[in-house]
Amino acid sequence: DYFGSALVPHESGFPLYFHAPELKHGQWFPPRFQCSQNHTLPRQWIVTYAVPFFGLDTLGINIEFKGVVRIDTYLSYLDINQCSMSHYVPNAFKGSDHCDYQSTLCEPIFGRGFLLGKYKCRCRPGYEYPFLDQNDFFLGDVLDTQWDILLSNTSRISSYDILKCRIAIASSIKPISFILLISSISLAILLST
Repeated sequence: DYFGSALVPHESGFPLYFHAPELKHGQWFPPRFQCSQNHTLPRQWIVTYAVPFFGLDTLGINIEFKGVVRIDTYLSYLDINQCSMSHYVPNAFKGSDHCDYQSTLCEPIFGRGFLLGKYKCRCRPGYEYPFLDQNDFFLGDVLDTQWDILLSNTSRISSYDILKCRIAIASSIKPISFILLISSISLAILLST
């Protein structure tokens, strides 16, 4: 089963069982570049996960090592999630987004591969998108580029500081109109006396 606690039967004419390993029993290896000498495989960065598997010995009494399963995955097939998440989630990229935390929420964009900046910053409730275009969010690519310009000591001007949501005007009109109504009624009462 998913937790690795069940014995999984194998149909081979006689009862043969193996113990399914858990994710923690395997090991992730650092990324490496795959250079195929005969060009049969694509030349890409890959990450490897290897996990051992065990089974019963020939007498069916003791559990013994049977082999290793190795899985190579191209890094271009994996997604990076830069948005903030709980402290116990193992993610080296978490919290590296450049969303304005007061006015926006980070949402990852999946399916774009192993690239930074694949997130969007949506406005929090009570805030609105300040520009008149087809979007209602800020793209992470744009924010990352403007952040790099801001940090570099070049003469280029960064627009990073304006890429955040503003306080929603519709929600701020109601309290102001209510205050004006109360003030005008109070003024009318004072003038009539």
